Amino acid sequence: AGAWETDIQGPDNKPFYAYPIKMAGEGIESRTDRRRAEKEMRETLDARGVPKVLSLPLQISVNEDADSANAFRYSDPWFAVYIRRIFMESDTSMRSRF
Repeated sequence: AGAWETDIQGPDNKPFYAYPIKMAGEGIESRTDRRRAEKEMRETLDARGVPKVLSLPLQISVNEDADSANAFRYSDPWFAVYIRRIFMESDTSMRSRF
Protein backbone atom coordinates (compact mmCIF):
# COMPACT_ATOMS: atom_id res chain seq x y z
CA ALA A 1 0.00 0.00 0.00
CA GLY A 2 1.12 3.52 -0.63
CA ALA A 3 0.37 6.72 -2.46
CA TRP A 4 2.07 9.09 -4.88
CA GLU A 5 1.32 12.81 -4.88
CA THR A 6 2.07 14.45 -8.21
CA ASP A 7 0.62 16.76 -10.80
CA ILE A 8 0.34 16.88 -14.54
CA GLN A 9 1.72 20.10 -16.00
CA GLY A 10 -0.52 21.23 -18.78
CA PRO A 11 -0.51 23.90 -21.43
CA ASP A 12 -0.05 27.62 -20.90
CA ASN A 13 -3.05 29.26 -19.25
CA LYS A 14 -3.82 31.41 -22.26
CA PRO A 15 -7.50 32.19 -21.53
CA PHE A 16 -6.88 33.55 -18.04
CA TYR A 17 -3.23 34.67 -18.15
CA ALA A 18 -1.69 35.26 -21.58
CA TYR A 19 -4.76 36.69 -23.35
CA PRO A 20 -5.59 39.30 -20.67
CA ILE A 21 -1.98 40.49 -20.81
CA LYS A 22 -2.16 40.75 -24.58
CA MET A 23 -5.52 42.56 -24.46
CA ALA A 24 -4.19 45.05 -21.89
CA GLY A 25 -1.77 46.36 -24.52
CA GLU A 26 -4.12 46.30 -27.51
CA GLY A 27 -4.87 49.68 -29.05
CA ILE A 28 -1.93 51.38 -27.37
CA GLU A 29 0.34 52.69 -30.10
CA SER A 30 3.34 53.63 -28.00
CA ARG A 31 5.54 50.60 -27.46
CA THR A 32 6.61 51.88 -24.03
CA ASP A 33 3.02 52.47 -22.88
CA ARG A 34 1.89 49.10 -24.28
CA ARG A 35 4.64 47.27 -22.39
CA ARG A 36 3.78 49.20 -19.23
CA ALA A 37 0.09 48.21 -19.53
CA GLU A 38 1.04 44.55 -20.14
CA LYS A 39 3.42 44.60 -17.17
CA GLU A 40 0.70 46.04 -14.90
CA MET A 41 -1.75 43.34 -16.02
CA ARG A 42 0.89 40.62 -15.46
CA GLU A 43 1.54 41.96 -11.95
CA THR A 44 -2.21 42.05 -11.22
CA LEU A 45 -2.69 38.45 -12.38
CA ASP A 46 0.36 37.29 -10.41
CA ALA A 47 -0.95 39.04 -7.28
CA ARG A 48 -4.30 37.26 -7.72
CA GLY A 49 -2.53 33.91 -8.00
CA VAL A 50 -3.56 33.21 -11.59
CA PRO A 51 -1.22 30.43 -12.79
CA LYS A 52 0.84 30.85 -15.97
CA VAL A 53 0.56 27.12 -16.67
CA LEU A 54 -2.42 24.87 -15.98
CA SER A 55 -1.78 21.80 -13.85
CA LEU A 56 -3.84 18.89 -12.58
CA PRO A 57 -2.91 17.77 -9.06
CA LEU A 58 -3.46 14.09 -8.44
CA GLN A 59 -2.82 11.30 -5.99
CA ILE A 60 -2.31 7.70 -7.08
CA SER A 61 -2.80 5.17 -4.31
CA VAL A 62 -2.18 1.46 -4.22
CA ASN A 63 -4.20 -0.80 -1.98
CA GLU A 64 -2.63 -4.24 -1.82
CA ASP A 65 -5.56 -5.63 0.19
CA ALA A 66 -8.09 -4.91 -2.57
CA ASP A 67 -8.81 -7.22 -5.46
CA SER A 68 -7.05 -6.50 -8.74
CA ALA A 69 -9.97 -4.42 -10.05
CA ASN A 70 -9.53 -1.82 -7.30
CA ALA A 71 -5.84 -1.94 -6.53
CA PHE A 72 -4.95 1.39 -8.16
CA ARG A 73 -6.96 4.52 -7.46
CA TYR A 74 -6.55 7.98 -8.97
CA SER A 75 -8.11 10.77 -6.97
CA ASP A 76 -8.16 14.50 -6.60
CA PRO A 77 -10.41 16.81 -4.57
CA TRP A 78 -13.31 16.41 -7.02
CA PHE A 79 -13.53 12.75 -8.00
CA ALA A 80 -11.90 9.34 -7.82
CA VAL A 81 -11.34 6.81 -10.59
CA TYR A 82 -10.46 3.18 -10.06
CA ILE A 83 -8.04 1.76 -12.60
CA ARG A 84 -8.36 -1.94 -13.27
CA ARG A 85 -5.19 -4.00 -13.34
CA ILE A 86 -5.03 -6.98 -15.66
CA PHE A 87 -2.41 -9.61 -14.86
CA MET A 88 -1.30 -12.29 -17.22
CA GLU A 89 -1.60 -15.66 -15.49
CA SER A 90 1.86 -16.76 -16.57
CA ASP A 91 3.49 -13.50 -15.47
CA THR A 92 5.10 -14.05 -12.09
CA SER A 93 6.79 -10.63 -12.01
CA MET A 94 3.38 -8.97 -11.37
CA ARG A 95 3.76 -6.57 -14.28
CA SER A 96 0.42 -5.03 -15.14
CA ARG A 97 -1.21 -3.73 -18.28
CA PHE A 98 -3.76 -0.92 -18.28
